[in-house]
Amino acid sequence: MSLRLFRITQFAESRQLTPLMQRYSMHPYVMMVLLSGWIASVCNFSLWQAVSHLPEPSHGSVFTMGLALFAAIVCALVTMMSLFNWRYVFKPAMTLVLLLVSMNTYVMFQEGSFIHLEMLRRLFSAPVPLLKSLFNWTFLWCLVVIFAAPNMYLWQCRLRRYSVLDSLRLNLTGITFALLTLLCLVVWRYQSLSSLVLKNPALRALINPINLGWNFYTL
Repeated sequence: MSLRLFRITQFAESRQLTPLMQRYSMHPYVMMVLLSGWIASVCNFSLWQAVSHLPEPSHGSVFTMGLALFAAIVCALVTMMSLFNWRYVFKPAMTLVLLLVSMNTYVMFQEGSFIHLEMLRRLFSAPVPLLKSLFNWTFLWCLVVIFAAPNMYLWQCRLRRYSVLDSLRLNLTGITFALLTLLCLVVWRYQSLSSLVLKNPALRALINPINLGWNFYTL
């Protein structure tokens, strides 16, 4: 019985690696770009709302600056997601990322800030009042639209499977390409990005979820 079960399992496993199944499965980096685009657009509504109210600069336009910033955020997110692009790791890791991003979006809507250390201290010291504030329509919207919808799509989508060595090569290539693209964007639109982000410190606090990493990095 155990030998038969092994053969059935081995056969089912091998079916996932056939050229036909691989051809109809989504490439993991396509999923990364889709998730990064979702986070950079919908989950950064507060950022784009603030950018749209900026005065028109003397060089370029607000639209081109926002487009360059959007592409830079996508490249940064793809670089981060590449670190988790391993079999049995990618989907659970992306679920946690989507949950963290949705919670951070809610905090940005509700308090005009992002998840920071002081908020976590208040949560552990007095959790009941803070948890009570979560039960409202804004939190439900963030949970369903920002977290649940893309997460359902992520888990029902079949991704291509690679061996450990092939995944390592793929991830190194993806990280290199994303970082080179980010570097090209910075060099190409340095004046626009610097005037948009460096000269407007309030905008840096609105880039979700980069503001979380930057906050804990500067502790």
